Amino acid sequence: MNFVKTFNKAFFVTALGLLSVIGMSAKETKTKKLQILVNPDASSFIFSLNESNSSGLVTDPTAERPVGSNYMTNGLILPGGTIDKNQTSYLVDRHNHTITANDSIGTWWNSSNMVESVDFSDLDPLIGSTSELANWNLLLKKSCDGQANSIFSVGTTMVKVNSLDQTSFESLMAVVGGTGCNDKMNGNSYKAKVYTDEDGVQLIELEFEKEVEYNK
Repeated sequence: MNFVKTFNKAFFVTALGLLSVIGMSAKETKTKKLQILVNPDASSFIFSLNESNSSGLVTDPTAERPVGSNYMTNGLILPGGTIDKNQTSYLVDRHNHTITANDSIGTWWNSSNMVESVDFSDLDPLIGSTSELANWNLLLKKSCDGQANSIFSVGTTMVKVNSLDQTSFESLMAVVGGTGCNDKMNGNSYKAKVYTDEDGVQLIELEFEKEVEYNK
């Protein structure tokens, strides 16, 4: 009987230890702010524009996007506040450490349809106009509640002047679903504002109406 009690106690202590380790390795974070880093020179970067007048897919993200065309692109999702939009380079964080894929908490995928023709050499005539219908998927790296953790949203993108006096883009997105910790995000919404550094790297700042959740 003493052996059984000793064994049960040891098993209980071991189980508690394992639960503690699991709890430490899966730190849940709730936030209203995320950032996206879009670096055209990154090996993981994808841009693909499909237009009826082209003989194939256009892979230059600065190419004109005609009305009626659609494109897909991606970027790294980062915790809010990782990058200061006032930095001269968005390839480093606030502490001047180079940002790599290991620093990201997931991948952002954007699939959009153009409702205005966008020429990046002269955006000013489009200020205040809706330029595209957007479909954004935020695929977070680590599972949550035993499922892949994702946020799915749709919305519109407008041409606006941002706080750095850049003629840029701002999206208003409605969350239409999610998985994992974000499976009850219907009814949430967020604004996404785009900033560009001097090397053409983009920072997109997301601010949600309600908190979203991810594991680190």
